[in-house]
Amino acid sequence: MSDPAFTDFETRHRLTLNEMQREAVRTVEGPVLLTAVPGSGKTTVLICRIGYMTEVCGIDPGSILTVTYTKAATADMRRRFLDRFGGVTDAEKVRFATINALCFGVIGEYARTVSKRAPFELLPEDRARGLLQSLWIETQREYPTQGELKELQKRISYAKNSMLTESELKTLDSDGIPFSALCKRYNDSLVESRHMDYDDQMVYALRLFKKYPALLESYRRRYRYILVDEAQDTSRIQHELLYLLAGETRNLFMVGDEDQSIYGFRAAYPEALLRFETRFPGAKLLFLEQNYRSSSEIVACADALIRRNKSRREKRMTPARSAGGGSTLRIVPLRSAAAQYAYLLKLADTCRGETAILYRDNESALPLIDLLRAKGIPFSLRRSDDSFFEHRTVRDLTDLLGLALDPADVSRFARVWPRLGLYLQKEQALKAIDEAKQTGRAVTEVLLAMPLSRFQAGKVKALQTQLKNMRDQPAGTALYKLIRFSGYAEYLQRQQAQSRKPEILEMLADGTGGISDFLNKLERLRAFVNEAKPDETAPLILSTIHSAKGLEFDSVCLLDVFDGVLPAPGGDGANAKALAAEAEEERRLFYVAVTRAKNRLTVFELADRPAGFVSELKRAAGLTAQNSAAPKGFAAGERVRHISFGPGTVLRNLRAEDVIEIRFDDGRMRSLSASFCQKKRLLRPAEP
Repeated sequence: MSDPAFTDFETRHRLTLNEMQREAVRTVEGPVLLTAVPGSGKTTVLICRIGYMTEVCGIDPGSILTVTYTKAATADMRRRFLDRFGGVTDAEKVRFATINALCFGVIGEYARTVSKRAPFELLPEDRARGLLQSLWIETQREYPTQGELKELQKRISYAKNSMLTESELKTLDSDGIPFSALCKRYNDSLVESRHMDYDDQMVYALRLFKKYPALLESYRRRYRYILVDEAQDTSRIQHELLYLLAGETRNLFMVGDEDQSIYGFRAAYPEALLRFETRFPGAKLLFLEQNYRSSSEIVACADALIRRNKSRREKRMTPARSAGGGSTLRIVPLRSAAAQYAYLLKLADTCRGETAILYRDNESALPLIDLLRAKGIPFSLRRSDDSFFEHRTVRDLTDLLGLALDPADVSRFARVWPRLGLYLQKEQALKAIDEAKQTGRAVTEVLLAMPLSRFQAGKVKALQTQLKNMRDQPAGTALYKLIRFSGYAEYLQRQQAQSRKPEILEMLADGTGGISDFLNKLERLRAFVNEAKPDETAPLILSTIHSAKGLEFDSVCLLDVFDGVLPAPGGDGANAKALAAEAEEERRLFYVAVTRAKNRLTVFELADRPAGFVSELKRAAGLTAQNSAAPKGFAAGERVRHISFGPGTVLRNLRAEDVIEIRFDDGRMRSLSASFCQKKRLLRPAEP
């Protein structure tokens, strides 16, 4: 139907909208859910809708509230709106805010108009972490790592965003940590000191809206139109707040896509989008299904991939770009996970156009960062952190390496001894630690002078011998043997079967010289990832998939797409429904990664790792599922690792004589039977 006012609006602002985008812009009254596939122009639609409401419909800009997921998104959307529609009278009065900023205002208004006393003070994150550390020490009788404190904060945030009951809180208890009890102590401490944390703002605002109808009504009168961006990332408590604000007018416009919900660990609640018309009977459902970003091949593969999920609305992503120009998807066969870094290093050395290397976890990028820095290749690192270095496994292994250099380092021994399989009683260990502090002797020496059982003494002596032998070994060899043949190896098998952290450490240790060199290297690497600022001039970009959400790149390479990383390992199998939900979120994460690419997408298929998602992508692209990545043998110059001798470099591979000659990092050259090594799986690729 012809709409002269809208046509004039489009012409004046030089808009080129498709029919579904036009309908989303013009549907102003009542509840509307706009499901937008990647690259479909949903931000443009949202901004144009606000412009249409204020300029054509005559709606007071001050009555429009646009809720965004992050502060950065708030600033960006406000800027984009004012750049295009800033000429409208009072356009700057349109409010763009995060839900937390809105809730902070609600609490402040309650304090001014109802309670007449100062509201609780917002506790900075570092002070909240300090409070949790004190409670942990008090209840667990040990110092937590920074990684454990971050995990605790994440669970507390999840609980508040998910509105968990007391019984539901107990399901988060794990690894011997009574999370539910710590959470209660933490919240009680906040109340006693008249503080609130970041997520408490929502908890208190919801409570105030329900308890004081006049306060809620004042906000409903103020904001008669509510628009929500990235609605698939909104948590349960945030949805409740938005539903309350919408009130009887029901003027709630939500933009999102359950297929792009990848923040389950932050309590994202995409189920709300699937139940939108149940919550708002008569709601209008609109779909933006045309992708303007990616090549037709990438779009087709991504669409086939995500349609394997069950918890989603039926829709089909279609490309706006025409086919042609050759294949834009590359499945690169490689021998091993370590071989990815050699490939990417060569790519980086010749990189001229915009290329993003995306990965699930920051730790995947550490070996590549190390190689790029060593070669002096510029790159931009987005939002990295030092959580890898603070993980207990990493700290334990570096403590043991440090003990090899300095057996009298009591603090390192005190941190790691419970996980060494020494079978000591706590009283024995603490007594030895105290004596070692006073005398300056190694704790192992003190222990061996104590009345231990023959079994205990044997374990302590074995540790002492191993630490002594490690002292003069290359770091790679020392770490390799430590991970596999020490008392700590048993702990790793029990607790960290799915962790890649020991493997990442081994990659970083290869070729670094002695233990001291390696520990110094780790400190330099840690300082770099903590202090790195994005380099906007570098064509090579390193980012987690989560940090790249909402962005697009000319070329994308996906790192570590194999079972155990992406997808991450599931739970213990006790809850089939929860496991299915986890599996679908992992596929959504891969889908988001794939759809960041505009013109080229590269995914690695590794001979030594099963990769369900790579197989799915190949089937979607009509490629064979056979993995042809495994070469027939190790070539001269290739880095390898022997199960007993550690890392080394192949000198010659004499296939006719069935002999492979390797110079190991300890300086020894050995001639081994290639067929025997292959049969017994004694050799594997290592970091180049």
